[in-house]
Amino acid sequence: MDQKLLYKQAAARARALDLPPQFDAFVFCRAIERSSGRPIVLRAARMDGGAYGAWLPVSGTDFIFYEEDTSAFHQQQIILHEGSHIVCAHRPTAIPDAELVQLLAPLLRLDMGTVGAHMRLRHSYSAREEQEAEILASLLLERVAAAPVLSGWELDPEAAALIDRLRASLEESPRGTK
Repeated sequence: MDQKLLYKQAAARARALDLPPQFDAFVFCRAIERSSGRPIVLRAARMDGGAYGAWLPVSGTDFIFYEEDTSAFHQQQIILHEGSHIVCAHRPTAIPDAELVQLLAPLLRLDMGTVGAHMRLRHSYSAREEQEAEILASLLLERVAAAPVLSGWELDPEAAALIDRLRASLEESPRGTK
């Protein structure tokens, strides 16, 4: 595979998304939504089974699952990677409904019924598709790493309270100064 060509294609795809100089994975997903016309739903989940993320296009919506038990930075990388499969127009592998329900049971508390769906897990990508998504995600991650704030990251209440206390303590003037 021609790595230079893959990098050139990834850079062109990144430019086509019209992203700001600094952004996060959530801004990236909104850009994909504008481009594809399909909403993206992000879900943190325990990804037991080796994969850190999964992309699941179902009924006009793209679901991206990402490992909940990892750092926020790694979660962004996972979301960028899975979203890059959408940007690269990779085709998901068909999974029979019964197998899909079994795979999703730990991730979703939804009655999947007989929904026809396709799912991509890392082990089902071709080597070229995996490289395309990883290269695009890596190029985007360079800009995400420079982003000062995560625009759509949801924190649990304890973490949010801790951050608020830390922010307040840093904003207070040191003792003896005004």
